[in-house]
Amino acid sequence: MLSLPGLQRRVRRLLPAGLQIRGLLPLDEPMLWESSPLSRLALGGRRRGVLGLRLAAAFAADVLRNGLRMEHGSASRLAPRYLAWQALPARGGFWCRSEDGEVAVLVDAEQGMAWLFWQDSGLVR
Repeated sequence: MLSLPGLQRRVRRLLPAGLQIRGLLPLDEPMLWESSPLSRLALGGRRRGVLGLRLAAAFAADVLRNGLRMEHGSASRLAPRYLAWQALPARGGFWCRSEDGEVAVLVDAEQGMAWLFWQDSGLVR
C-alpha cells in the first residue's frame, strides 16, 4: 500500500509545471469520473480516476488576479507533456490535458482546489 507522502510525491510528478499544491483533499468521499466536468473529454485508455488537490493559497490568489498562464510541460521528466491551459468561462477556472490524452487537470482557484483526472492504458509512470 502506498503511503500518503508517497502518494503526494507521485501526484506532484504528474502535475503541469508551476501548479502549486499544498496537499490532497480528503479521500473519504470519492469523486466519480462520470460526474466530473471533464468526463466528456476523449481520454484514451481503460482505467479511470480522479483525485482532489488543495492549491497553495498564494498560488490560488495569483490565479484569481492574473489567470493561469503557465509554461507547457510538467514538473518532472516522468510526467506527461501538457497542452496549453484553457479557460472555463462559465466557472472561472482553467483546465489542460496531456498530449497523450491520458491525464487532465482542472483548476478552480476560487475554491482553492484542483482535480487530477486520469484514464490510462495501464502504463506505470
